[in-house]
Formats: sequence, structure tokens, C-alpha cells
Amino acid sequence: LDFLLDLGAIARIESSNEYLCCAHPGEPHDCMFLICSCCGKAVEIDARPLSSAIDKAALSAGFAPESRTVEIRGHCADCR
Repeated sequence: LDFLLDLGAIARIESSNEYLCCAHPGEPHDCMFLICSCCGKAVEIDARPLSSAIDKAALSAGFAPESRTVEIRGHCADCR
């Protein structure tokens, strides 16, 4: 799995130690995951605007971020 992670072919959901196919394989990008608490469906979306805000806040606090993991749990359209 490490090989596929390094290639950018898969992404890891940290909170559940699960993997899913990357929506943008091979392209450097920031992503966040929307995870349904009912059915477990996970969707990867672009998080560049959020990543910029996180980095700016961290740097203003004198902190140098090395990585970011954003996972949002809720209910997907099918489960609402």
C-alpha cells in the first residue's frame, strides 16, 4: 500500500485506517474526505482553499505544518 500511496493512486482515511482510490491520481493536490456515518461512503474533494487557510493560521502561530488531514463525518445525500 505504501507504494500506491507514494504514487498518489490511493489515499488513506486516517480515522479508520481505510484506503480509497484517489480522485486525482498522480497529480499533487490537497484533499479532504467527506465520510457518511450511516453507509460509510467516502468522497474525496479538493481542499486547496482550506489548506491555505490552515497553513496561514499555523504559520501565524509560529507553527510549521508538515501534513494536513481533513475528514468530515456526516450523512450523504442517500442517507439523509
